[in-house]
Amino acid sequence: MEFDAYISIVKQNVPQISNGCAVVVGDGNFTWSTRNLTNGYENNVICNFNVTVESGTSIMANIDQMSIEDDVDQLRYYYDLYNLPLHIHDRIILRAHENGSAKTYYFVFESDGNYRASGFSISFVKNACQCADPFIPCDNITHTVMKNSEYVCQNVQCSFRMQHCSSRFTYLNIKASNYTDIDDIKVFSNGIVVYDSKFAV
Repeated sequence: MEFDAYISIVKQNVPQISNGCAVVVGDGNFTWSTRNLTNGYENNVICNFNVTVESGTSIMANIDQMSIEDDVDQLRYYYDLYNLPLHIHDRIILRAHENGSAKTYYFVFESDGNYRASGFSISFVKNACQCADPFIPCDNITHTVMKNSEYVCQNVQCSFRMQHCSSRFTYLNIKASNYTDIDDIKVFSNGIVVYDSKFAV
């Protein structure tokens, strides 16, 4: 009778490296990443990074680079009761609470002692929630809602007036993403509503 046995040795209670990530701040924006994107991150790294969004602002988090061991090493973020994974090229809008109070988001990266990769880099872009210029000139091809961003902050009300143009007709193309049932876009002409997004097909 033959008997074969295989023994795997797993090291328990491995010391974790807590300084394996870095934050670079500049011009009001900042980046959080693993320290060495060229040579890769260390084994058994754990990094924590908190972002607080104040009232009247929002932050766009862009996953610019991400190469980690699939299904083992973890790059995630938390807020309220949510625990969500992050993926390459994700773009996440971090907002304050709906009542206007500040809201904190928690980002965590954790690696095991097995496979190493280059790591990750997340850029955070702050946006002051200010409406764009209220006057739209005739030669303005694109006019965003917010002053310094392509996305809209919550709980804002912006109004715009289009300049009188020499052309008899004006073509208006309205584009919106991440639109919800409580958002509303209206267009007035001579005091009459000519477009209402709530009734648009």
